Amino acid sequence: MAVHRAVQAMRTGQCGQAIVGGVNTLVSPERHVSFTKAGMLSPDGRCKTFSKEANGYVRGEGVGMLMLKPLSKAQADGDHIYGLILGSAENHGGRANSLTAPNPRRRRR
Repeated sequence: MAVHRAVQAMRTGQCGQAIVGGVNTLVSPERHVSFTKAGMLSPDGRCKTFSKEANGYVRGEGVGMLMLKPLSKAQADGDHIYGLILGSAENHGGRANSLTAPNPRRRRR
């Protein structure tokens, strides 16, 4: 969401660059317990993405931050460019029944 909104703000001229980020914290055990009961979590605590031995996912905490600029500005400033954003979209209403299902009553803007 942060990346999409920053890209839109730069495209419309609301800002020339943006710092965007996201945080995930595990503040209570309720979701861990319910995800375990639903069989969503890996019982051995290891992710095996795209493997035939995959048996669930592992929850974790983290923080990520990005500095975004239009390509021409980054090149002019001599910045090291780690990647390009070719497109973005918004597809979450902020509230949903679960992490794996979108909110069917989300109003489009």
